[in-house]
Order: sequence, then structure tokens, then C-alpha cells
Amino acid sequence: MSHEGASIQLPKVNLVENNDQMRQLVDKWMTEKAELTEIGAFIESIGSVDLKKQYYGVIGLRKLVSLESDPPIQAVLDSGIVPILIQIMQSTTEPHLQLESAWCLANLCSGSSEEASFVVEKGVIPGFIQLLGSPKPDIVEQGMWGLGNIAGDSHVFRDIILGYGAVEAVVRALERNQKRSVVTNGVWVLSNLCSRKPLAQWSLISKAVPSFCNIIKKEDDNQVLMDAVWGLFYASEQTQGAQYLVSLDIIPHLVHFLSSPEIGLVVSSLRILGNIISGPEEQASVVLKEKDFLPELLKLTDHKKSAIRREVFWIISNITAGSNAQMDSIMGNPAYVAKLIKAVKEDEQKVKVEAAFAISNSTIKCTAPQLLRLLQSGVFKCIVELLDSNLDKIILIALKGLFNILQYAENFELNDETQQNRFIGELDKLEGINKLEELQSHANEKIYENTIRILEAFFEGEGEDE
Repeated sequence: MSHEGASIQLPKVNLVENNDQMRQLVDKWMTEKAELTEIGAFIESIGSVDLKKQYYGVIGLRKLVSLESDPPIQAVLDSGIVPILIQIMQSTTEPHLQLESAWCLANLCSGSSEEASFVVEKGVIPGFIQLLGSPKPDIVEQGMWGLGNIAGDSHVFRDIILGYGAVEAVVRALERNQKRSVVTNGVWVLSNLCSRKPLAQWSLISKAVPSFCNIIKKEDDNQVLMDAVWGLFYASEQTQGAQYLVSLDIIPHLVHFLSSPEIGLVVSSLRILGNIISGPEEQASVVLKEKDFLPELLKLTDHKKSAIRREVFWIISNITAGSNAQMDSIMGNPAYVAKLIKAVKEDEQKVKVEAAFAISNSTIKCTAPQLLRLLQSGVFKCIVELLDSNLDKIILIALKGLFNILQYAENFELNDETQQNRFIGELDKLEGINKLEELQSHANEKIYENTIRILEAFFEGEGEDE
């Protein structure tokens, strides 16, 4: 029996609260086990104008679609009952019936993408958002569950929900409700609304950022914190988001999370701080001014998780690519230099690449003293040794760093006693010139081009075309 497009009439009197007999029946149905064989009876009862039958049907159906193993979601969708469930959910006359219907619909949205799409097309999203304004926390929570299930399915659904102003509705609900489960689910759904790529439109998620920050400043539950920080991460992926975070006094908290035993908190915080640092120099300086930031970063260079080490060296590579002062904060510290050289020689491949970038980026902007320090600290030697790497990417990184060093040395007239570029002499001692000559025959076209560029610029007659 199909109920597609059916219209129901909900009584105006809240009978559950005002009728002992009805209350007893509802309590009885709440405790009874629902059987799959009853699905037809439940669906037919939901379409009734009899309130008692509606309660019986919705409670029973909610139990079936909440089954952990093979809930009959498709059978419910095929029955045509979804529009009636949405209509019941939107009626405030019977709060408990409203709650049960919302619970049922939230579970229907937790199925496959096709199943969730079916429910969305019937208009469930505005209904879930409407629930966020309910004075009853349990109903608010079900609205959040429904929206979170849908948003977590795809960026397409996420954007549809955002178009209804869901972020503002969730934020208002969090401001009104202090119930623990509402806070937990509210932060989770906000995080889902900000996550995924392509990134959400900034104007539609911007109001979530202060809410995340407020939660982070007062929360001690790790799961809630992780949802909030991951939400901030996706916000920080956008230029406006990274800039906004700088103004919200959240950076000290993110730095604090770098020492957390929770890997998720460490990774997400690292990525946010890295996004801020990769922006304009004045933006990066706000992070670098945090007294604990660089010491915590140094500790993480030895983290047992390679993913953490990779994030750390990526951040360092952005710092060394910054202003002279920012580069100095890393390359002026022998402990950091030692960590970089060790990582680029001994760590896993992906970590090596980031460490190589950090070393090479330190050659982008150099004063004469900084250039000489690269020689004295072993950085120049390390760059030359990287020309022997078995990774093409690292060879290219080394070639670019080498070119920068030789060019700066020439510009600064850093010559030896024979008035030759001092770094060319050092390069020769390290057998770097021989390495360059060998790279002329490398199969990688970019390596060949960058090698010829160095030979032609600093070694007249050394290029193969000469």
C-alpha cells in the first residue's frame, strides 16, 4: 500500500501528556521488540488519522530502521511513507511522536547515498533544520543527527544543507542548549558541514568558526575537541578562514594540542598552524611569536608517526620560505638544522621530501651572513649530497637550492683567496661538479634543464652544448 502524497490530520491535543491510557500504550510499545514481519502493519498505521495508530507505527518502524544488521531501509522508502514521516516530524503537537519520526528519518538517511538522496528529495532537510529550534533538547539532537548523516555523505548534500542556513541554525541551537549530547552532536554536525572537498563556500560556514573556537577554549572531551579542530582545519584551508583564525585568539590552544597524546588532535592542529604560516608573513609571525610553538615543533620531529613528522617538516619548509627573520628562527638553531639534515638522509620518502624542501627553501632569501652559515652548518654539504638521491623530486629540490646559493654568493662577492666564488670551490671539494656533469645525462628532462642552467651560469664551458 502506497502512501505517497497522502495527507494526515494530527490531533490538536497533546494526548500523551494528558491521557494516562495513551501514555501507558506508548510506554508499552517503547519496550516491546519490533519484528520485521510487522513492517507492513507499522507503515499502514503511520498513514492513519488515529493518533494511537500513528504512535504504534512510528515507534515500531523506528525500531526496525535502527537495527544494526540489515535494517529494512529500502523497503521503507519503497512504501511511500517518507513524506508522511516528514509531515509528522514537522508537527509540534505531539513532541514524542515528532521525536520518533525524526529518529526514524535520521536512520533512513544513514543508508547508502541513493537512499539518503531519496529522503532528501522528499524535503527532509528543512524539516531537520526546523527541529533545531525546538525547546526540547532530544528533538534538537535528532535534527542534528539527521543533518550530520546527510552532510557526511557527500559535498553535494553538504552544500544543499548549507544553502538552507544550517550553520546559523546549529550555532543558535548550541547557544541555547547545554545538554551534553546536544553539544557533542552539534559540534559533530558543524564539522561535517565544513568538511570535504571541494571546500564549502566561505560565507556559508564562517559563523561556525567562532563556535568551534568557543568550544575548544572550554571543552575537555577529546572527541568533541577533535570534531571542532577538524572543522577549523577545513575553514583554515581557505584564505579568509586562516586570516579569521588569527583574530580569534585560538592559536595558543592549537599550540597546546601539539603535545596531546591524541594523534587526531596533533595532526589537525599542525595542519591549521601550517595553513596560517603558509599565508602572508605578518600572519605567520603570529604563530611564531607563541613561545611554545617552535619547541613543540622540535619535539615532534622525532614523533613515531611518519605522518606527524611529514606535517612538521612541511610547516618548517613554509617557515624557511618566509622572511629572513622567520628563516632564521629555524636555520639559526643548530638543533633544527641537525634534525633537517638527519631527516633528509634517514627518514621515510615522504618525510625526506618535506625536509629537503625546508632545507632548499632556506636559500630563497639570504643575507651574506646567512649564506655563510649554510656552509658552516653543513647545509651546503647536505644539498650537494642530495644530488645523488634516487628520488627525482629531491634532486630537483637540491638543484634549485644549489642555484640560489651560487647566485647569492656571486651577488655578495663571497670569494676565496683566488677571487673565485667561494661556494664553487667548496662544491668542487665535495665532488659536486662531477655530480652535475653526471646529471647532464639524467633521463628526467627537468633535472637535465636545471643542471644545464647551473653549469651555464657558473661554469663557463661546462654545459654539454658549449
